[in-house]
Amino acid sequence: MDQGEAAIWASGIAAVAGVGGALVGGWLTGRATQRQVAVQVDAGQRQWSQEKRIAAYEALVAAVDSFRDVAILVDPRENPEIAQDEHRNLLREELKRVWRAQSLVELMGPPGITHRCDAVGSAVSQFYDAAVQMMQVIRDSDDQDERTNAAGSLHQAVITCIDARNDFIVAARRVLGLAGLGD
Repeated sequence: MDQGEAAIWASGIAAVAGVGGALVGGWLTGRATQRQVAVQVDAGQRQWSQEKRIAAYEALVAAVDSFRDVAILVDPRENPEIAQDEHRNLLREELKRVWRAQSLVELMGPPGITHRCDAVGSAVSQFYDAAVQMMQVIRDSDDQDERTNAAGSLHQAVITCIDARNDFIVAARRVLGLAGLGD
């Protein structure tokens, strides 16, 4: 093989290596870009999901707090000038607000928090039932024992509701990765 032939072979090998390197480099760059885009999309979805969960959890806690505040406001012992039907209607609207917020939490999950959410919904429903029962006893009975029993049931329902709310907050903080922060 003379020098000319060697130069042609060297040029050919260099050309093939250059094209091969460009193809491999392009393929690797494409794969890296795909991975980067996938990571960014995943991070964006996680952030969106986190924001929606925070909003749903906040809505539930706010609805429970609002229900409690309205229950106190419309307590016939505290505000006898408000008609009993109006009391019940105000409470019913707040109860519906809790149910809507509960649906949002169940939608946004994760599944592990739904049992805490269900406990909150159940506690608020019991609180509602006890408040309505208290209204009926105040309206229909002068028996002090019956009133005391109804007041005791209402008090226990309030405590159960507050405990369920607080347990939900602890679980929500854990889901959101905030457990232990500021505690």
